[in-house]
Amino acid sequence: DGKFGLDVVQGDDQFWVFDGSISYRLPKRYGLITVGAKNMFDNDFKFQDTDPTNPVISPKPLAFIRFTLSY
Repeated sequence: DGKFGLDVVQGDDQFWVFDGSISYRLPKRYGLITVGAKNMFDNDFKFQDTDPTNPVISPKPLAFIRFTLSY
């Protein structure tokens, strides 16, 4: 505990999150429209991401729409 300025937090080191998305390709292959969600079932877990400004795993449910254009 507390070695090298690191605190150890007790807890489970395994968890599941459910993410899903669906995409529609625009006519003439101009791009994609994607609708999705992350952590859909709001699983509670403790996870320290290596890049907190750009998390890979969402600790709270998150819905998104993404537009990808090709030219």
